[in-house]
Amino acid sequence: GFVDLMHKLGIERRVYNAGERKVMLDPFQPEKPEDVARIKAIQQDMHASFIALVKARRGTRLTGADETLFSGEFWTAAKAIDLGLADRIGELRSAMRERFGYPFFVIPLVTMSVLGVLVLASELGGLSLAMQLVTGISFPWWAPLGAFTAWLLLWKGTFGIIEKGASLLGLVTLVFVVVALKLHPRWSHVATAAMPSLPAHETMRYWFIAVSIMGASIAPYLLYFYSSGAIEDKWTEDDVSMNRVSATLGMTFGGLLSIAVLIVAALVFVPRGIHIEEFDQIALMLTSVLGRWGFYLLAASLGVACFGAMLEIALSVAYMTAQGFGWTWGEDARPRDAARFSLTYTVTLVLGALIVALGVDPLAITLMSMALTAALLPIAIVPFV
Repeated sequence: GFVDLMHKLGIERRVYNAGERKVMLDPFQPEKPEDVARIKAIQQDMHASFIALVKARRGTRLTGADETLFSGEFWTAAKAIDLGLADRIGELRSAMRERFGYPFFVIPLVTMSVLGVLVLASELGGLSLAMQLVTGISFPWWAPLGAFTAWLLLWKGTFGIIEKGASLLGLVTLVFVVVALKLHPRWSHVATAAMPSLPAHETMRYWFIAVSIMGASIAPYLLYFYSSGAIEDKWTEDDVSMNRVSATLGMTFGGLLSIAVLIVAALVFVPRGIHIEEFDQIALMLTSVLGRWGFYLLAASLGVACFGAMLEIALSVAYMTAQGFGWTWGEDARPRDAARFSLTYTVTLVLGALIVALGVDPLAITLMSMALTAALLPIAIVPFV
């Protein structure tokens, strides 16, 4: 828990509750043996229900012992088939079409494709705005060049280059962490502000942003991109542990980076009474600490992060479409050998570029697409529950 940390930071925990057990297992208070016993009893009930559900659904197809199947261990798809937990290896779109028929497959295909174009447009808009900051040339003019650069890399590159290259270049965003530390925030205030709370005003705006953040965190395109990437990279059981570590570190990095951005924004804008009304105002975020270099590093961070996301989104739409229709697919395949796959990501980039080139506000696209992502998650997930 956080009891010792709160003591060191001088934070006092105050709880007002009507029910005797409402603050059970509060991580900000010392652990109580009776609370631990209670939660373990609940876990046992849930585990028993889970075991009963799996046995009811899989029946005689289960071949492993209960001690193995329900120990909490995980396996590769091939091993899961041996244990009777899965029937065969496949991918999401094809399985959906096979299980529910072609008409049903069209619903998530069209929905997720439209959403993918919108999210790609928001990322391309971010890249174009970064170029506008540096050059002064209006962002719509940069949309065709940004889309063409992404297309050229997809056409000539490999999955490994795109995956690892975007990750390495994305390390430039660590500049926000450096600046956050150099601004010397009062960590007790940071810890207090990090505790969840309900809005005191502008309730609708609060929940709209909350839903948008959820949409940005669990975007379906990440599922399509990384599940297909596992096939591209020919993962085996030996790769599972390392990729689990990579996923954990990646999510942690993203979370810490988001916190750093919030800290920098709060310490730079609020004391100066700056209310963000124009995109160009964000250029001030890093200049107070790093001077002119802060301006260029902010533009680089925004551009690199958005460009990497563009590549992933364009590929995810192509993966989903090609796999659903049974086409030859693969970023590592030559474009002429996977022509319809290559055509799909080309069309996706063109449509995204068209939206930005028409001058649609990228920030408005971002908010709308992230909210829609969260709202449309059931269409992609519920059929497999």
